[in-house]
Amino acid sequence: MKQNMILADRSIRLLIAVALFLFAFSMADGGWRIVSFIVACIMAATAILGVCPLYTLLGIGTRPARRNKKQRSH
Repeated sequence: MKQNMILADRSIRLLIAVALFLFAFSMADGGWRIVSFIVACIMAATAILGVCPLYTLLGIGTRPARRNKKQRSH
């Protein structure tokens, strides 16, 4: 899959993932712990890979489109 997130987007997702992990293991219990942990895992995975499946489905992204080599030489 092609990356569709810039570094700022990935950093924010990683910070949210860390906060959710901390919440899951320190304050949450029961269902909230499970939900927080799952959402944190998803956020961390998308941040590390640089790919958001929801962005792909919606046809959006924060990473600018690259031009091909022929267009750059003009």
